[in-house]
Amino acid sequence: MGAGFSLQYKDYEQMSLKAEGREYSNPPAALPEHVWALLSKQSRELDVDDERGFLAHLEYQVGDNAGFAGTYVSAENHGGISLFEEITVEARLWELSSCPIHAVAGRSEEYLGVASGEEEVEDRRVYVTAMAEGNFPIAGAWSGKLVVGHQHADGDAVGEYDLERVEVELTKSPGISLALVGEWSNVSSMQQDLPWLQVFSERTVWVYGQLFLDLAQGHQLRLLVGSRPEGKVCAGGACRIEPEFEGIELTLISMF
Repeated sequence: MGAGFSLQYKDYEQMSLKAEGREYSNPPAALPEHVWALLSKQSRELDVDDERGFLAHLEYQVGDNAGFAGTYVSAENHGGISLFEEITVEARLWELSSCPIHAVAGRSEEYLGVASGEEEVEDRRVYVTAMAEGNFPIAGAWSGKLVVGHQHADGDAVGEYDLERVEVELTKSPGISLALVGEWSNVSSMQQDLPWLQVFSERTVWVYGQLFLDLAQGHQLRLLVGSRPEGKVCAGGACRIEPEFEGIELTLISMF
């Protein structure tokens, strides 16, 4: 049995340092970095010119079989306008009928000011997300994983919509992993026509298969076949957009 607590605080104003369009100022973000796919879609990019806030994280472990964690994040500008607020609760159960379970539930609220033609459209969105992961042995060195998730979004300017995600993964230790991932939404055609809505295609269903193969120490081959939605990839408060993809993608990752 044990517990841990951490607190991060930030107060940034006019700290941007750019050259040739590249941002060189990279202070601690005090923002969560989610490994859960649906939660990561709402990852926030740090504004080093006008942002203050904090992140509080609490962990509690019960013996060797269960652990719980909670995180609260708040960010606002110096005018007192709330930019981002999120609370998540996670639970891990390591021994439950030989099938370890990991689950998370969260609520986040984000302020988005985005351009629609010549106007600035204010949109405050609330996301409620739940995901769960189960791991199970199959035979020999093979094991399996099932991940399911649901997210409900409600925005002032865009209305309500839902996202669903299912992942099935087979892994042979060491070195081989096969995954089938499906994601779909109920975004309407009317919502898709709104220029400020962050839905980037007419698609509402994406399905892809993925292979991870360890070739040698420090080298991994990744093969993706199918369609993948556009989404954010964030680290340390800096984000980039991965475009929507359909086709075959082959990636070699080498670490020296």
